[in-house]
Amino acid sequence: MEACEPAEPAERYRRHRELGDRALYLSGFFSEHLERRGLARDYVESMGARGYGTASCLCRRWGGPAEVLEE
Repeated sequence: MEACEPAEPAERYRRHRELGDRALYLSGFFSEHLERRGLARDYVESMGARGYGTASCLCRRWGGPAEVLEE
């Protein structure tokens, strides 16, 4: 998660949202493949939820997605 912590709020928002998007995609379309590789679907979904949760906190802190992206 440290890689998701650059100084700029817009970049932090983008990275966390992207983490959520990718985890949702992977758990939806490739859950069997992930489980064969030893990654539980619940784990991938929780990482995605954490990414979306952090992106949401950034939006509340900076006033919304448009304001975050303008920074």
